[in-house]
Amino acid sequence: MRVMPVSDADLLTFGGQIRHRRQMSGRTYQALAADATISKSLLFDIESNNVAPSVFVAARIAKALGTTVDELLSPHIQTGVTPLPGEGNGIPSESVPAPADQE
Repeated sequence: MRVMPVSDADLLTFGGQIRHRRQMSGRTYQALAADATISKSLLFDIESNNVAPSVFVAARIAKALGTTVDELLSPHIQTGVTPLPGEGNGIPSESVPAPADQE
């Protein structure tokens, strides 16, 4: 199995977390998809962040990976990488105060 490198930015996404955990477990798309009872193409789309899974699909993927949806949605806790606002991660730029020296 060819392991694609996962960047810190990719680890901040739900799909990136799934890809990382799948690769670390040594499983193929086909194996994880079968364990989660979803199609291989749906798993690929979720890992690529092209599709947001339903809560039920996310729960089946998490269970197949031996983790929880909460852990998959909170990657900065495991990676130590904190998402920056405005990087396509759903955190609006205006929600973070400007540094003191820029006010």
